[in-house]
Amino acid sequence: MNKQLINVLKYAGGIGLGALLLYFAFKGASLETIGEQLKNANLSWVLLSIGIGLFSHYVRALRWRMQFKASGYNPPLSNVFSSTMFMYLTNLALPRAGENARCTALMRSDKIPIATSIGTVIVERIFDVMVLFLLVLLAFGLESATIYGYINEALASFSGISSGSTILVAGGGILLVLG
Repeated sequence: MNKQLINVLKYAGGIGLGALLLYFAFKGASLETIGEQLKNANLSWVLLSIGIGLFSHYVRALRWRMQFKASGYNPPLSNVFSSTMFMYLTNLALPRAGENARCTALMRSDKIPIATSIGTVIVERIFDVMVLFLLVLLAFGLESATIYGYINEALASFSGISSGSTILVAGGGILLVLG
């Protein structure tokens, strides 16, 4: 088959799939209601939200590019950002398939081996989990009095456990969660 025909079919298939998904998403909705809600929306908040979202994706692309530089590759930031945005688009259609799509897109544009890309994704996920764990610990530390109060209340209502035992039970529960 002609390469140009294949490209046309790819784009037509993608647009068709997008149109089909939009049809199913808005099948039961009233267009007048949607129009009224759009007219009443505060566009400054919408634009701020879009700006913050794009900035976070840009930072993620910068972080991913730094990992490639450490691996000996130097892809242009525009390609890394585009593949990151392609990941989010793919995740809308096929959840959890975006990471593979992002690595494949960068392989096609910059000839970076898939193994290297997947390795950077794994490192990125490990870092994300570590930061999330630290934030959870921080939240528990900042709200320990509130959490202790909830645990004390719950244990007292279920049984006649004393407050000294509550600390042991809460500590055991925290260890269980951490484990």
